[in-house]
Amino acid sequence: MTKEIDAIDAILRVLKRVAKRRNHTPDWAQIERDLRAFVAEFTLANSIRIRTLKGVEYRQRGAVTARVAQSRGLLQRAKASLAAARSLPALLSEFAETTYGDAGLTLIPSQAAKNYAAALDELDACLLAYEEILKQTVARAGITRGAKVPLLHMMIGTPTVRFLQRLIPLWREASGQKSLGERFQDVAKQLMEIALPSDSEGRPAEIADLKRQIENAVRRGPIVRSEWGVITDLMNEQPTRSRRKP
Repeated sequence: MTKEIDAIDAILRVLKRVAKRRNHTPDWAQIERDLRAFVAEFTLANSIRIRTLKGVEYRQRGAVTARVAQSRGLLQRAKASLAAARSLPALLSEFAETTYGDAGLTLIPSQAAKNYAAALDELDACLLAYEEILKQTVARAGITRGAKVPLLHMMIGTPTVRFLQRLIPLWREASGQKSLGERFQDVAKQLMEIALPSDSEGRPAEIADLKRQIENAVRRGPIVRSEWGVITDLMNEQPTRSRRKP
């Protein structure tokens, strides 16, 4: 057995002792499946860089890292890149004509130039939509000055908060009690230490202000929002003219 499996087994034994004292008999098979799934998802959410069995590292696709300022900066770079790309057909024509006359223009495929311009128009519409979406996201997030988490996490919660949102109802179902006292905090901390990467010396990751994060999870409730839900809602609110044409 791996260390992770042993640790989850130990947590399940704790839950069973708590439930037994209350004569509570939940579906332990389902609870175990859910608990292992929650820990696995939390592990992936905190693994921006993944190391393969051969020791090769790669960045996890779709890893959310951008804060407000970085998101705005990336959009500005995209706008500048699009503006530069639009000048390519004209610059090619200028080079060909002034260097070789009309004969030079014969090398420029006219249909490719038209397709290129049409594709840039579509990407331009996409850029406009992203600009509007970012404005709405920042507006929904509220106060972002000094925020230390990615912009998306201000909308849907950090991976830790989302993990706690799932763990809280599981704890209540498994233990038969609604309180989230020190025992729940201990269980949550142990489970997070399984998933979070250790430091360079092999020590468990430090869980910052767990009590506050539990309060945040309780406030958000048991329904966990995903990035897919956020982007779908924002796209549905865009005016038709700003959407990409089929």
